Order: sequence, then structure tokens, then C-alpha cells
Amino acid sequence: VIKDGGTRLGVLSLAFNPTPLVTALDKAGDGIRVDVVDSTNRIVLSSDSVMLGHYLTGISANRGDAQPNGVFESGTEHASAGRTNRGRWHVVAHQSSNALNSPYRSARVGLASLVAALLIILLGVLVAVHQFLARRISGPATELAIAAEAVAAGDFSVQIEHASADDEIGRLGRAVAAMILELRRLAQALAGSAKETTNMSAEITAGSEEMAATAGEI
Repeated sequence: VIKDGGTRLGVLSLAFNPTPLVTALDKAGDGIRVDVVDSTNRIVLSSDSVMLGHYLTGISANRGDAQPNGVFESGTEHASAGRTNRGRWHVVAHQSSNALNSPYRSARVGLASLVAALLIILLGVLVAVHQFLARRISGPATELAIAAEAVAAGDFSVQIEHASADDEIGRLGRAVAAMILELRRLAQALAGSAKETTNMSAEITAGSEEMAATAGEI
């Protein structure tokens, strides 16, 4: 308002194009909304041109004028403010909590997925190791134990199947198979000798009977 003493002569209006400043704030904010507010919380400049002339609400209530700079939050937004224009204005950068927490949520989901994948891989490795040990050690050892028990019970017909490996279990299996084979041959030889001994005993008995008969005739 222009006055001459107490007389009002007119009004001087000053206007400027905010587009370059809005573009600069938008580029500086890089996705974060930046507002310049005056002492009445009116937005005099913003990276969002739609908000020019509006009043900043919500987070402005938590902004202390005693502190030149500060980080604060209100409701669903986080903000950082700094003084400008000799402390009469504030530059406020703020963004919603959901937008700020979105990368952390994505990181948590990614980390959980990574941990789950590692656990699945570890489980698969453990299963593979178990199957390998069962195939190379537990299975052949169980077969050798069963064969030893059968031989101890007098059954020499048992066969060793897992004796082709080149490790210690394979060598032990081949040794046990050779031992069973030799025991089987020995048992067959003993059985043949026993049969021959029985035949000879029968012949001796028959000869004794004949001699007894002859002696009785004499």
C-alpha cells in the first residue's frame, strides 16, 4: 500500500514467475517434496506447484522456531526444516512415512527371501550329504553286518553286493566276500569228507558183520 501521510494513494503489486524455482526445488528434492513457508506457514514456494499459496499443516505444529534446523515427524510424515530469509521463513523437506519405509520393507523382504533360499540350499546340501553317506557308508556297513550275522549262524549262502567301491568299505566288502567264499568251500569240503567217512564207516561195519558171521560159522 502506497500512502502519502494518512492518504492511501494506491497499491504496488510485485509478481514473478515461480516455474524456474519450482523446477530447481523439484530437481534438488529428487522425489522429496520441498516447501518454503513464511511465518504464517503459507507456502510461498514449493517443488509441487499445486501447493503454492496453501498453508502447510500437520508437520508444522511440531516445528520449533527456537531451533534453526531439526528433523521431526508428525502423523504419517517425516520432515527436516531449516531457517532462511533471516529466520522468518523455513525450508521444509518432507515425505510420507510409507514412501520412506518402502525401501526398508523391500530390503527386509529381500533379506528374508535370501535367508529362506540359503536355508533351502543348506537343507538340500544336508539331504545330499546324508544320501551320499548312506550310499557309501551306512548301506554297505549294514550289509556287512547282516552278512557277518548270517555267517555266524552257519549260513554261507549270503552274497555281498556293494563290494565294487575303491574306498575302505569296498575293500572290506571284498575281503568279507572272499572269506565267505572260502568258508563255503571249506564247508563243502568238510561235508564231502563227512560223507566219505560215513561210507567208510558203513563199509567197516559191513565187514565187521561179515567177519562176525564167519567167526560164528567157524
